[in-house]
Amino acid sequence: KDPPGAPVQVCQAKTGARVLMQMDRADCRSWGSSLWTATLSNLEPSSSYWLQLLGINDVGEGQPCLLQVHTSQRPQAPTNLQQTHRTLCEVSLRWKVNDPIEAPVRECRVMLGEVERARVSRSLWCDANTYWTTSLSGFFANDSFQLDVAAVNDVGTGPAASVTVATCARPSAIKNLQQFETTPLRLQLSWMIDDMPEAPVQRCIIRNPGGEDMTVHRPWGHTQNQNRHWSTLIDKPIQLSRITIFAANIAGEGPPTMFCLQTLELPCAPQELQQTLCQATAVKLSWKVPDPPGAAVHTCIVRLAEQTLAVVCRNDSLSWISGIWNAEIKGLQPAQVRTLTVSACNPVGEGPSSVIHVHTSNRPHAPAELQQTARELASVQLSWTLKDPVGAEVRMCTVLHGDQAVATAMRSSDSWASGSSWSITVGDLQADSEYKLAVLAVNEVGAGPPSEILVTTVPRPSAPVEVMQQKMGCCDARLAWRVVDPEAAPVMQCRVYSATGMLTEVTRSAAYHWLSGLWIATVADLLPECGNELAITAINSAGESNRQSIQTWTLCKPRAPSRLHQAGRTLKSVTLRWIVEDPTGAPVQHCIVSCQDRECAKVTRRWWHDQNSFWSVTLPDLQCDTQYDFTVHAVNETGAGKSCSIIASSVSRPQAPSALEQTHDDLSQDSSRLMWKVQDTTGSPIQYCLVRIAGRQIQVGYSIDCEYQECIIERPLEVADYSISAVNALGEGPSSTIRAWTCFRPNKPVNVVQTSRTSSSASFRWQIMDGCPLHKQVERCRIWHGDDVLTEVCCADALAADGLWSTTLSDLAPSQKLPIRVSAVNSVEEGPLSSFLTLLTSTPANAPTVKQVDRSATSITICVAVSDPQGAPVQRCIISFPDREPFVVERGCWQQVTLDDLQPARETPVSVYPVNDAGAGDAVLLLARTSNRPEAPCVSQVSRSPTSVTIEWTVEDPQGAPVQMCYVAVGAKRGRPQTVTRPVASGKWKTTIKNLSHSETLTVNVQAENDVGVGPKSYLQVCTSTHPEAPSVEQCSRSANSISLNWFCPDPLGAKIQRCKVFLEDDVCQIIQRAQGIQDGIPGVWTCAIAGLESSKTYCIGVVAINAVGESEWSERIAYTSVAPNAVWLEQFARSAKTITLEWTVDDPAGAPVEECVVSLSPGVAKTIPRPSAGGPWRAKFSDLKPASAYWANVVARNCVGVSPEKWLHVYTSLCPVAPTIEQ
Repeated sequence: KDPPGAPVQVCQAKTGARVLMQMDRADCRSWGSSLWTATLSNLEPSSSYWLQLLGINDVGEGQPCLLQVHTSQRPQAPTNLQQTHRTLCEVSLRWKVNDPIEAPVRECRVMLGEVERARVSRSLWCDANTYWTTSLSGFFANDSFQLDVAAVNDVGTGPAASVTVATCARPSAIKNLQQFETTPLRLQLSWMIDDMPEAPVQRCIIRNPGGEDMTVHRPWGHTQNQNRHWSTLIDKPIQLSRITIFAANIAGEGPPTMFCLQTLELPCAPQELQQTLCQATAVKLSWKVPDPPGAAVHTCIVRLAEQTLAVVCRNDSLSWISGIWNAEIKGLQPAQVRTLTVSACNPVGEGPSSVIHVHTSNRPHAPAELQQTARELASVQLSWTLKDPVGAEVRMCTVLHGDQAVATAMRSSDSWASGSSWSITVGDLQADSEYKLAVLAVNEVGAGPPSEILVTTVPRPSAPVEVMQQKMGCCDARLAWRVVDPEAAPVMQCRVYSATGMLTEVTRSAAYHWLSGLWIATVADLLPECGNELAITAINSAGESNRQSIQTWTLCKPRAPSRLHQAGRTLKSVTLRWIVEDPTGAPVQHCIVSCQDRECAKVTRRWWHDQNSFWSVTLPDLQCDTQYDFTVHAVNETGAGKSCSIIASSVSRPQAPSALEQTHDDLSQDSSRLMWKVQDTTGSPIQYCLVRIAGRQIQVGYSIDCEYQECIIERPLEVADYSISAVNALGEGPSSTIRAWTCFRPNKPVNVVQTSRTSSSASFRWQIMDGCPLHKQVERCRIWHGDDVLTEVCCADALAADGLWSTTLSDLAPSQKLPIRVSAVNSVEEGPLSSFLTLLTSTPANAPTVKQVDRSATSITICVAVSDPQGAPVQRCIISFPDREPFVVERGCWQQVTLDDLQPARETPVSVYPVNDAGAGDAVLLLARTSNRPEAPCVSQVSRSPTSVTIEWTVEDPQGAPVQMCYVAVGAKRGRPQTVTRPVASGKWKTTIKNLSHSETLTVNVQAENDVGVGPKSYLQVCTSTHPEAPSVEQCSRSANSISLNWFCPDPLGAKIQRCKVFLEDDVCQIIQRAQGIQDGIPGVWTCAIAGLESSKTYCIGVVAINAVGESEWSERIAYTSVAPNAVWLEQFARSAKTITLEWTVDDPAGAPVEECVVSLSPGVAKTIPRPSAGGPWRAKFSDLKPASAYWANVVARNCVGVSPEKWLHVYTSLCPVAPTIEQ
């Protein structure tokens, strides 16, 4: 308003300190009013500003007024966006758009991902309540996708609204499929099918695996609707056939539904088929056959192969109580097994048969447990067991001896057979005999197999045992023996035989001792002083036993004395000792010593003499130094035994010395040492020894403690004969002679060894120890080969200062072995020869050691090692191999020799032998090999994509020929192989094969090539990426109006899953992109939440995974939203006179926990109890009630879905006391 007297001239619009616009009164003020109008420009769209408006007059600026202003906005997201129509490849949409103020929507854009599919312009009559519509084409049938719609005005493009649309879909699966009516030759099927929007079901197809397909067209008059009933008649009899039925519309065929048709069936094979009776020519069978529904079994047929044995009717053979069929089959052969088949027939036809093996009655089995139970002199008793064959019992049993029947046991006789145990007595037999009997059983079928047994009658006694001689005499002996009595026939007498006949016979009463069980008898008239061969037999009622022999002895004279020897001597006596063995039963009484048939002494037995004691005697009054021939014999009660002789002597002169020798340890010109042995066995000790030489006599004392006696003779002759004898108390004994001499010839050369050798000479040395006296020094040495002197060497030429002699033999042959000996010669004579030394000349070299150290495609490199023989080093080596001239390698050049111009991948035999001054050595053969072609590579697939695969391989480089390139070929018709050159940095080869098809499996072969050639192929089967597997879906959570799903679907190699489609009751409800669907970044685990659902409902959720290759198979899951609580579990917790406390529990439904409970107590008292904290029990307490009263309590639980069913409980307050019970 204008102040009085100072109208407003200018108005300003400010934002902060900035003046946006200054308006003059003449331009902006309306005439006749106080209203100012102005337009502000150059503002930002979709923005909000706070303006300060103030007026200015002549006085100044007035107070500002704050005003919030807005520029025009971009459109909001369209609302009510939905699909209104669909065809096979076209969809129609509609939506509403709210126009921003002063910026109406000009057009709308429809986007499919990043692609604009349509642009819809605003119609002239369009307002805020008018739907925008459009139709889009060019889609695939039975597909769903997400479209985005955004509105556009002059400000810009607003946010988009999304909708999931679908083209006409294939029909869903058949449901409620059932068999409505069944007759023997016709059946009726009924089912329901939902028409898909804009694509009603046109026909249904019934596919029978065993026959032709059947098409059922849409009934006339069917309008498009849900749950339409379809039905059809099938006039073909199908027996328990599994059919597949599916619906088809313009989009294609829906998923199949499997159904098992049940028509009138043939009977099944008879069950529990068994043989119930067995006879010789007939059998009886029983079985069960369940009746198929509507087609009872009327007959059964029994067949043998193709022959019908019996046809039994239901009325005659079926037991109505047990349901068992029975049939008797006659006219069979006995003792046979037949295979019968039984089948059942009903109005549909004959069913499958069951097989049974039946048997008629058999002949009896062989008797079992056949044994001999008793025996007599002329009879035996037998027993056995026998089981009757089924349907044909045993009538009799026959006992055979050979082919002749000796006894028969009949079944009718109770004395012979009882049940399965039989017995019989067989007579008219001979005693002490063995018979082979056979027993066989006979029934109406025939005779069974026999059982055999060996039986014996009462036997003769066995030969006596434990026969021994208890006592002996001069002409008699007492014997003892034992006899085993046979059963039922004891031994009554025994006989003793000699070589000339029976000596004696003893009876049981006279000779048997019952305490010891021995028979004892004395046998006379035996030969004296010798052994007698006797035989003993036993006799019973069956006869006489075999003879048992025994060697008996009578008393004899002593044997000749043993170990007779001279135990001592003197000048006039000798002492003898001996041992005498006492004969059994007649010990030696005395011994007689005789000399030249004259008894010298009688030696009586001492009381303490035993078997091993020595007898001794001393014979006096003999002559000295005299020998006597004595005999000794023993005498016992039988007489004098044989004698034993010995030559004994009294004390004599010493024997001649023995083992004479001259020792050479200290031989010289001035002395000579002699040594000898003297045995002092004369009975008189040796006093001294006498040594005589050339008229001289030397007395040498005798040393009894030394084995050898010795004598040193000073200044003896050069060679002389010495006579040596021993002297004792009787005089000088005989002498022994030895020739001795002093030493003048050289010693034997020693330490003869070879010092060096060549191919034609040998050097050696030797030593002469302890040389001769100074005037007899060694002047030269001779070298001997056998009996020939090879050479002589003088002392001046061969003797060195260290005392060693040496020389060299030349003009020898290579590899020669020359045995030599050396002797020393002085001025007197030649000394003894040395031991043998074998001189060796140098030999050719041994075979060298050759190995291959390197190779290439056309060459090999070898290394030669050779050892030099002593005295003849190797000068060169000769190398030769096939088809080439040998070449020479000089010394020092054979450590590495290369052979060129060879064939690749070949073995070449190389021969090498060394040569030295002694000749050519042994050759060695080496099989050298040039480089080979490469081996087959080791190939593996390392990655894949929908149109390519990457393979990797390793190949080992052959020695000397590394791999240069590899060839990769795909399949048999994929063009030329791909060439891959050798990698630089890594030892692994890699290549990628492109332009393949997805889900394709093909065979790749890889070959390696080097300088030698191309190696063998290595094959590998590779695969490109495939579509995903069917997801594994599970419900992870729920609420009243939503469900949350998780599913696992691993990414195929090389083609990760890009998105997943989620279907709700066969309609696409969400398309989950990979970025928003992967749960917590875990590969393969997707998550999705579906909202806007109804509570307490069951939904069929389908999930399909999609990658660059295609879609996975459909995976379904039944999901549930949360439900209302179940009824509570209610009980009265406590009471008093005026209060009641209730307690109850209630289970929380998944996703919708109980929030509160309403408790009412009739009449008209109610409480709402909130959820207790920390999982405590639900309780409610009612007060101010009447004592001793009953009430009905009611509790319902409530959650976000609804309320539970009511739970009622009859409760009470406390009662009055009951009347007391009084007792006296």
